[in-house]
Amino acid sequence: MDNKLSNYEYNNYSKYLDVEDKIKYLKTVKANFLITSYIKSLISNLYIEIPNIKRGYINEMIKDNSLVDYGYETTTSIIPFLRDDSEIIRGLLIDDFSNKVKHSFIKFNLNEKEYIFDPLLNIIVPKESYYGIFLPKELGKVSALKVKTDLLDTLINGKKTSDGFRIINSTNDINSSFYKTNMLVSGTNINKKILMLTTRFK
Repeated sequence: MDNKLSNYEYNNYSKYLDVEDKIKYLKTVKANFLITSYIKSLISNLYIEIPNIKRGYINEMIKDNSLVDYGYETTTSIIPFLRDDSEIIRGLLIDDFSNKVKHSFIKFNLNEKEYIFDPLLNIIVPKESYYGIFLPKELGKVSALKVKTDLLDTLINGKKTSDGFRIINSTNDINSSFYKTNMLVSGTNINKKILMLTTRFK
């Protein structure tokens, strides 16, 4: 791809680019090593189970591209480990056929700069680069603080399964914590902070 086409937001090239080319380009403008390492460290105590498919710690699952079909569950599982002002963004991306594809990703701030963390695509990049390439349309969002508060309440008061997991039932409210998120959770927390979490996708 011609790197001279750097400002995709103000031209029509992005909507026609192959998705793989979009991802390859974003990996060339990724956030620096300290930022990516910081995010990976924050989420390292999250363990994901996809029954009969795969299980593992989140960074391994992201690296193996194992989460592409579980956008809502994945971002909901990750966001409580990030700063309270981080947000899940839910909406539509433009693919290489100019189709609008449902998607969910995370926006966070660090050193007064906005970044996008897309665990499904294994991308951490400046917000302007991500939005310029994928031309997302935001339909809903929810803060890390809101999701963490609701998740802590579930871990303490939620209905239990026979093996000790708590049940999360999805909602159709795109601005809610558990939008289209049916999963089971188990974890440890202290002083309103989640230390470890296992999420089992249904």
